Parts: sequence; C-alpha cells; structure tokens
Amino acid sequence: MMKLEALISTLGARVGQVPDLLLPRQADFGYLVSHQGSEGIAMPAPLEREDVRYVTTPTTGISANRNHCLSQARGELGWLLDDDVRLVEEAPAQIIRLFEQHPETDVACLRILTPQGQPYRKYPEGACRLDSIEAVRQVSSIEIVFRTGRVRERGLRFDERFGLGRTWPCSEEFLFLVACLRAGLRIDYFPLDAVVHPRESTTRRRSQAEPAMLEKAGAVNAVLYGCPGAYLRNLLSLTKARAMRKEQGLSARAFLHYKNKGTREALRGRKG
Repeated sequence: MMKLEALISTLGARVGQVPDLLLPRQADFGYLVSHQGSEGIAMPAPLEREDVRYVTTPTTGISANRNHCLSQARGELGWLLDDDVRLVEEAPAQIIRLFEQHPETDVACLRILTPQGQPYRKYPEGACRLDSIEAVRQVSSIEIVFRTGRVRERGLRFDERFGLGRTWPCSEEFLFLVACLRAGLRIDYFPLDAVVHPRESTTRRRSQAEPAMLEKAGAVNAVLYGCPGAYLRNLLSLTKARAMRKEQGLSARAFLHYKNKGTREALRGRKG
C-alpha cells in the first residue's frame, strides 16, 4: 500500500495549532510539519510522534513553505494542508484507496466541509477530469493531493511571488495546478470530503477592488498569457468588472493602472 503524507505549512506561534489536526495513528499515513519563523519557538510536545516529522525553514511566504514541503516529502502521495484545518478521520484511507483505484490520476482535487457540515463551495456532483485553466481556478490548496514523484519529475513548484506573505497574496495554488496541466499531469476531481475549514478565509474577506488584489490579477495574467496577451486580458476584464468598479467607485483608468502594474512587475520577474 502506498504512503500518504500530510504536508503542513505553519508559521511562528501558529505551530501550536498543529497538534489539534492530528488524527489517531493510521496505517500508511504520516505528517510533515514545515515551520517558518521558528526562532525562539519550541516544537510542541504533542508533535513528538513516530508518524510526525518536524522541520524548519528560514524562508518566508506560504509558497516557499509549500516548496520546502515538496523538497522534504517522503510519501508517495502529498496532501497540502494548513495549520488551521481539521481532517475527516476516514479521509486518509479513502485518499490512498482512491489513488490505488485510479492509477491514471496524478493530482486529485477533493472537497472541503464547513464546520456546519456544508460544502465549502459549489462542487461538481460527480467525479470529473479538470483539464482546463477555468476548471482549476477555484480550487483551494487544502483540496489538493498529488503523486509526489510525478510532480518532482517535472520540476513543478509553487511560484514564490504569490501567496500569503508576498505582495500578491493569493492564487499560488491556481498557478501550481495550471503548471501541472501544462506539464501533462492529469488532474481529477473526486467528491470526497477530506478537510473541515470555515467558509471565510483571509483572502476571501479581501475586496477584489483592492490595489493589491488587482495587481495580483494582472500578475496572474502575466504568468498565464505573457506579453501582449496579459495586457489584452486586462483590457477585456474592464467590461466583466463593470459592476464591481461602479460599486467600489473605481474608474476604468485606475482599474487598468493596477492590473497593468502587476503584469509589468511579473513580466520583469519581480520577487514579491
């Protein structure tokens, strides 16, 4: 049977939350805890378990932490997790069985439940292949499980300019999945409830009209479409965003200014 490893990214004192997500020991399931900002913070005693590996990294930003997990992972399957989730107890065994039954699947996208037991977002009713940019746009990192070897073989990593702790505060998982698609990996969705997380999150609470979020959208377009495609996408989005701009009192000029700024900086290879 293959080994599933939970790849948990944590920061500073938040490592104290990690023991709350650990399940009773299960066969072929373990944890890798990657701790940024660990100076002066002792590893919580409950992490001293045979099925837990604790490592530190001097890097900053969630994407760098995810990449550290990728480099340190030992399991055949890697399950991306944050320090504030709760795991569905049956999920690890179900995930392993799912990959055994679907050898063609390189990356699986699963479901999140809210604490009230409701779906975190609108999901497809049945299993399906996610084979386009739009199909993976709404996927959250904690929904993603992958065959570690296949991701490594293709040199896939998270773009460290994106995600919490960087100027462009989200979309790192979206860009990672697009990179997987472009590298020829197969991504499938399965209606398997894996984790529990509140519906609201740091990035969900942010307005898409914020300068940082508009710049991020322009930077994402740069990664996806290059030049001049990204600038054309920015221009075309004016119409789609008309209602939002009106509600926020944002002029077309300001909207394009921020989007194009993100595009320019991403095309220059700026580190966030």
